[in-house]
Formats: sequence, C-alpha cells, structure tokens
Amino acid sequence: MHKDMKAKYLYLTAVASFMGWSCNTPPRTIEGTLEGIETDSVFLYEVANEHYGSLEYKEAIPVTAGRFTLPADSLTPQLYALSIENAQTKGYVRTFAKVFLTPSQTDIILSEDPYGQLQLRASGSALTEGYQSFMDGLADVENRAVLDSLDYLFYQAREKGDTATMAQIKNVSAPYYEQAGKAKQEYLQQTFSKQDTTVLGLYWFYSYQFQNHTFNTKEEIANIRNKLETYGADARQSVYYARITNTLDQLEKCAVGSLAPEIEGVGPNGNPVKLSDFKGKYVLVDFWSSGCHWCRLETPNLQKAYQTFKNKGFTILGVSSDFRKQDWLEAIEEDNSRWNQLLLPRESIREVMETYCIVGIPHIILVNPKGVIIAKELRGETIFDTVKEAVNR
Repeated sequence: MHKDMKAKYLYLTAVASFMGWSCNTPPRTIEGTLEGIETDSVFLYEVANEHYGSLEYKEAIPVTAGRFTLPADSLTPQLYALSIENAQTKGYVRTFAKVFLTPSQTDIILSEDPYGQLQLRASGSALTEGYQSFMDGLADVENRAVLDSLDYLFYQAREKGDTATMAQIKNVSAPYYEQAGKAKQEYLQQTFSKQDTTVLGLYWFYSYQFQNHTFNTKEEIANIRNKLETYGADARQSVYYARITNTLDQLEKCAVGSLAPEIEGVGPNGNPVKLSDFKGKYVLVDFWSSGCHWCRLETPNLQKAYQTFKNKGFTILGVSSDFRKQDWLEAIEEDNSRWNQLLLPRESIREVMETYCIVGIPHIILVNPKGVIIAKELRGETIFDTVKEAVNR
C-alpha cells in the first residue's frame, strides 16, 4: 500500500474507533417473538398522550414464523406501543402493549393474557429495562392481576346486559380500586424521589406530574423551565423536553398577567359579541357548554357574584362551545343565566380552547378592566371571593 494511502487508512480507522463505529458493526435491531399470537403484522405506534391512550401510527412490521425485526438505529428514545391492530384501517386500537425503545439491540416477547389483552416483556438498554421494571412494580402494588380479573367479569356481565351482576361486581371492586389508587400514588412518589435525570426520568415527570397539573402563573412556568435544566443532555434533546417546552411557551401566553386574547361569537339575539366589548370592566369569563354537568353546577356561584357586583364595574361573559344553538339557549333559560353570553362558531372552538390553554370545562377566569388575566381556574366559593377582592381594590 502506498505510504500516503496507508496513513489515510490508519487515520480513518482511528476516527472510526473514536466515534464508536466501524464498517463491520452490524445494525442494531429490535428482535420480537410472538407467543400464542398468530398474525402477519405487528404495528408500531408512538404514545402521544398516555393519559388518553393517544397513539400515532409509525409503521407496520412483517411477522414471519412468529418473529419480527425492526431496525433500531433510527428510533428516538421514547415510549412506544405495539399492537396487532392497524389503526389506519380499523380506525382505533383496542389493545396494545407499551415499551420504552431506544437505538439499542432489544429483545421483545409479545403475548396475550388470559383476558385477550396484549402483554410484553422487553430487555435491552438500561432505559428499556428501567421502564419494564417500573411497570412491573406498578402492577404489583396495584394488584393488577386481581383488578384485571374483576374487569373481565364486569365486561362479560355488560355484554350479557346483566345489570345486577354488574352492580355486584362494581361494589366488590370498589375497595380494591381504592387501595390500588393509594398504593399507586405512594409508588410514584418513591419513583420520583430518586431524581432520575435520564430520558426515562423526564418521561416520568412529563407523564405523571407535568400533565396532571395546570401552571397558571409565570412564576410556576419559570420554575418548570429551571427544573428542566437539571436533566441530562440526552433528556434535554428528547421528545419529552420538546413537548414540555412547547406547552410552557403556550401557557405563558395565557398565564395570569397576560393580555386575554380576543374571543368572538354571537349572542342569543344573533348579534356579534366580543370580549373586548366589555373592556373597562372586570369580566368573569366562563367557558362552558349545556351538556357539561359540572359547568352548570357553578351557575349559583356565578349568579351570586353577578347579582352582588354587576353595578360595580363587573360583568360575566359566558363562552359556550355548544354545537347546537338550541341546546345553548335552553340551558340559559333553564339556569336563568341572563348575563352576557356568546356562542362560539364551531370552526373556532378548538382554536379558542388552545389559545386559552383549556384542557377541560368549566374553565373560569377573571379579566381586569385593562384586559389582563388576573385569576384562573376559579370554582365554587372562590369565584365570589376573587371577584370581591378585585372590585374592592
């Protein structure tokens, strides 16, 4: 070999060694085995939202002789789900099994439990095995085997229309579910106290803490941003870091101290109504709908505030997300909620909900005469007390 060519070869070999790869390094794969399941494909999904079981289709994986293989090198470290159901053709996925995958060599065994639900065992990277261990521990403390059997009996009775048996099973199940709920919270607290700063730790924070809380003030949002910086570099490059920071960016726009975005709709008489029409007054903005039981339970609290302070520079603006105008009008009549009301155009409902960071209704906020949000998440007696404090300043 020519001296210059030899030197170049040695240099590239050294670089390859330093980078941790070589031309002879085989690609990393996910190796899967099906036990007791016959299918020609397994379907991979990203778990977009664990609380709602929201899955995003990724790809179909062919199955041959009960085995499947998936390239791992391009996988982003995060929570995935495997199913034998194709959401693209079926429209939904009834049963799936979750696994935390990384760009590492991984072995998976996919099977069904006695009730037809998918179950999964995985080994590979520390993150994959950490998640598996976490889920095993959670199943143990919840006594999941007992709960699954009770669920199975309940669904069997429901299919037969046997309401008496359903009621009996529900009554028997209640103490088990109560105990499971308490044990789960203790287990989660123990898990989070370890301060895991890996991608898996950030997943735990995102799924079990961040998504379960509402951050209404800029101070709360800043505290979360500071907490994010305590995680490792890999975690801060993960999908969970991006999801949290994107959510925080949106929350800042509707936090206490921010200008309330404009809201436009039509009033009961068909005339246009806007939030800015009431600038110069304190405005209690009540996001509700006629079919929301908890929304309408707040009506007496709204009524008390309205009747007490309506002549003191205060008013209420009900913002309805009803699809049918008649349902909305009938609810106003039934509840005697005769303050300012507007019905959102159907096409703008989602935009308004996202703009105001609303994840559920009722969602009640207080806007000051300058149009600035000064209180959020008002419920019960807090509604009256907050309005009283504001108008008496």
